[in-house]
Amino acid sequence: MLRLLGLNRINFLVKRSLVLLTLLGSVFITFNSPTSVHAEEPYGASLTVTGNFDLDLTPQGTEQVVLRATGFSATVKTNSIAGYSLYMSGGDSNGNFTNPQAPNAVLKPLNHYTYYNFAEDQINMWGICSQYYSSTTKCDSSYYPLGNASNPTLIKKSDGAAPTEGYTYKANLFARANKDIISGRYNGDITFSLIVNEEISSTLVTGREFNKLLREAVNTTDPTILNDPKSELPVYINSLTFAKTEPTSTPKKTVKISTENSEEPVYLTAVQSSTNSYALTIWSNSHHIYTNADSSYMFSGLNNVSTALFYNWPNDSQISFSKTKDFSYMFYKLGNVNESAYYDIKYSSNMVNSIAKANPTNLDSMFEFSNLQPYVTINTTGPVSTNSMFKNNGKRKYSVSLTGNFLENSSDMTSFFEGSIIEFSYGIRTATENFGKYTTSTNSMYKNSESNMIDFGKATFSVLDDTESMFESYGGYYNSIRYLPNKSNVSRLTKMKNMFKNLKTGSYNYLNLSSFNTENVTDMSYLFGTDTENSSKQIDSLTLGSNFDTKNVTNMEGMFSRIYNLRNLDLGDKFDTSKVTNMAKMFYANSVETFKIGNKFNTENVTDMNMMFAGCSNMKDFDLSGFNTKNVTNMYGMFSNAGSLRNFINTSGFNTEKVTNMSYMFNGTRFEKLDLSSFNTKNVTDMSYMFNDYFNYSPIITYPAVFDTSKVTNMAYMFNKSYIRNLPSAGFDTRSVTNMNHMFSESLVNGLPSSGFNTSAVTDMGFMFYKAKYMQGPQVFNFNTRNVTNMESMFDQAFTERPSQEAIFGADFNTEKVTNVVNMFRAAKIGKADLTNFVGLPEATSLQSFFDSVPVTELILPNPFNTSKVTTMERAFFGLSSLPDNYTLNMPLTTENVTNMAYMFTGCYAGNINLSSFNTEKVTDFKYMFDGNRFKTLDINNFNLEKAENINYMFNGSQLLTELDLSHVKTTNTLKTMYYTFHKMKKVVTISIPGFDTSGTTDMYGAFYENPELTTIYTSEKFVPAVYGVTYYNSTDYLFTDTPKLVGGAGTHQSNYDNFRTYARIDDPSNSKPGYFTYKAAP
Repeated sequence: MLRLLGLNRINFLVKRSLVLLTLLGSVFITFNSPTSVHAEEPYGASLTVTGNFDLDLTPQGTEQVVLRATGFSATVKTNSIAGYSLYMSGGDSNGNFTNPQAPNAVLKPLNHYTYYNFAEDQINMWGICSQYYSSTTKCDSSYYPLGNASNPTLIKKSDGAAPTEGYTYKANLFARANKDIISGRYNGDITFSLIVNEEISSTLVTGREFNKLLREAVNTTDPTILNDPKSELPVYINSLTFAKTEPTSTPKKTVKISTENSEEPVYLTAVQSSTNSYALTIWSNSHHIYTNADSSYMFSGLNNVSTALFYNWPNDSQISFSKTKDFSYMFYKLGNVNESAYYDIKYSSNMVNSIAKANPTNLDSMFEFSNLQPYVTINTTGPVSTNSMFKNNGKRKYSVSLTGNFLENSSDMTSFFEGSIIEFSYGIRTATENFGKYTTSTNSMYKNSESNMIDFGKATFSVLDDTESMFESYGGYYNSIRYLPNKSNVSRLTKMKNMFKNLKTGSYNYLNLSSFNTENVTDMSYLFGTDTENSSKQIDSLTLGSNFDTKNVTNMEGMFSRIYNLRNLDLGDKFDTSKVTNMAKMFYANSVETFKIGNKFNTENVTDMNMMFAGCSNMKDFDLSGFNTKNVTNMYGMFSNAGSLRNFINTSGFNTEKVTNMSYMFNGTRFEKLDLSSFNTKNVTDMSYMFNDYFNYSPIITYPAVFDTSKVTNMAYMFNKSYIRNLPSAGFDTRSVTNMNHMFSESLVNGLPSSGFNTSAVTDMGFMFYKAKYMQGPQVFNFNTRNVTNMESMFDQAFTERPSQEAIFGADFNTEKVTNVVNMFRAAKIGKADLTNFVGLPEATSLQSFFDSVPVTELILPNPFNTSKVTTMERAFFGLSSLPDNYTLNMPLTTENVTNMAYMFTGCYAGNINLSSFNTEKVTDFKYMFDGNRFKTLDINNFNLEKAENINYMFNGSQLLTELDLSHVKTTNTLKTMYYTFHKMKKVVTISIPGFDTSGTTDMYGAFYENPELTTIYTSEKFVPAVYGVTYYNSTDYLFTDTPKLVGGAGTHQSNYDNFRTYARIDDPSNSKPGYFTYKAAP
């Protein structure tokens, strides 16, 4: 489309009259020196024509034909990228210059181009010619005709804007005449015409529409992915180019991406270059393409793109962001943002410069989750929202440039750098006095970020309301917080919780909040505190200042928790806690040694003090007299592990009548004086761990007159590892307690109250007296255990500093519901044990180490002892080495489901054992079962070993047996290993195992080793040597070593020099098969 300058075109008319003066009969034509003509129109169009010359056609000497020239120049300027055309015409309507005094005398236009020579009829004419080198009065060898006004000659045509300095056309006007030309004045015009093409503009659809159309172009069909610009596009975009025409490559898909009112349509074509890989082209004949005022989400979700995606982005004259107001989410999730992403996507300078011409109002999430390395220059004339602008941008350290006043004018800095690790070396580094003048929120601005911190020292923040989580988990080895606003006119904040929570910076942090007006803040939970283990630098200096007013705060949970570097804390006189209801973890695990709480530290409305001073390992004694706890319901762990506190006194204000939870309250403390006299515990339900690990050798404890525990349901670990020796004398009522797990384990408690210790509701007594070395009976053996299900390690290693206890269990010690008795009496110092009232353990599944290593001299079990669900009895009666040698140990157990009897009676010193009730048909593991026993006789012919796989060391070290008769016991080919099975049976003379089938056995190493009295081994043909080479050692090595009296059934004597593998057979020397076994028929 052409746009004509002027009314319908711009015509710059420079009229040059040809003047003929008669002088001495000569012909003299003068082109008057022209006046420079200059005009300006839209697109910066201008045309300037200059020339200063005379043209003399008077013949010189003998000249028959006169040729003269004079120079001119025309300079065109325009910034229209649509291009322009420069035309030139001369003469009247026929192109002639006429002489008014001689109408028939004319100078005609040159009628055709000529080179060097003129035709004979080319006389009395004019035209233009190229200048001869630098001369403006001579023509070179080329001569051109010039059209008339109705048919002007095109001098220059351009498809783009003129150069900055303009386009200049230089040429000569010439005239050629013979000597007979009539003298006089010749009139005519020279006209220059500049026609500038009108620029065509188009506008793209909204960013969200653009995003959807792009997804359509790459053949997205899933409606969720198609319609949600935040969803990740599952294709690879390998390039983005710009053109005037549609790409010819195929396969392709084209969509229209311009608005309906655009002068020319704009299209996007996606050419599929390979599976799930596309090349994009934006093409149009439009000269100017403007992005939409709402360009939000334009490139959102393109998570798999080339790092050079924007390299070909055109300059601002072709695609312009100048009209865009909303850039929110424009590059959201652009590029693959993960820990392994190496390449970042580079901005092009054209795109940066184009965005810089915008005046946006919304930059929210513009680069959130983007792998685009942002070099940003943005200026605004008013407030702009920047919520989450760089949130989670990139996963590697970026060095970027952020320039312009956009952050200074931000109205919302929420999550601006959250999760980001970009570093800005240029641009915004130090806030100006206007910084923050519109800002209402800096919530989470640097949360989980490692970006460098802006120096806020001079910032205004006059309307700031919300700083919640501003620096939460802020980190970075070289980062620190030092430059907070120092103006006293910081607005009255209402939200501050978590502001400096979990700081992870590597350098020192000096917090000065003197300029912060906090009188309207209601929640300061974790303001400076930390709720995770953190070894990094935290707060090295904290100044609250006179404006730090807490009169309206209701929540101070974790406010100063886990501050590791701070040694002194002065809360000041405006630290008013009169409205606070929550002080949970307020000073938890911080490093403060001394602190001043001021005179307004009022706790009368507090309901939660759980872990308030827990872990304050450096904190010295402080005055508790001002504490009023009348409304507190939770004191869980209040002083837990506050190991430097020595005196809990002046506690008259400790009104605990509403407290329901005192678990862990004094856990890990070392109080020398513990005054609980004012405690009212009538509503407490949980005292678990209350005095756990109380470490002081000589504590002075003052209990209340009535230590009412009638509502307590949980006393697990209450005195675990405690140096407290005496329990309250009155009120220690346990009728509601259900859990006593570890209650007295490893404690110095030496006895239970004479009354009130009711265990009828208890279900868990696991580890209750574990290593309670000073505890004593008989009360502990007379509990009501009818509801107990867990007795694991209940008396494990108990009573060790007392004389041997007589564990005669009362009628209420009922074990019918117990499912776990593992280690129940292990190594307990019990001399006599009468378990008659146990009735049995019908629900237990394991008897592992049940009576392991107990120095019992008498053990009475109920008959029968119901253990029908037990599957393992490993070490159940291991190490009963104190039983008399004339004692018969009766074992009326029900064992039909047992699979493991390993070590069951290892080291048992009873003279005899009764196992007549044993059913072993499911047992696979018998290793060490009778190892090291002192039985004089052992009758186990009722045993079934048909599923046995391992009988290693089963009878090893049976010191007093003279005969081991297993004539009715059978094994099968499931038996895999029997090394040292009959080893070191010092007195045994005969071993009868005719039912032993060893066809599947792989290891017999030392099976009969070191039996000095052994003379006869009865076997059948089923006993064959172990398979060779399966085990590390030779499978029959030491099989008969050191059995000097062993003789085979036919008289073959054992020799240590024999090949034991060869002799592990029935003795039959008559058939050249000597052996050490004596035949006995298999059962």
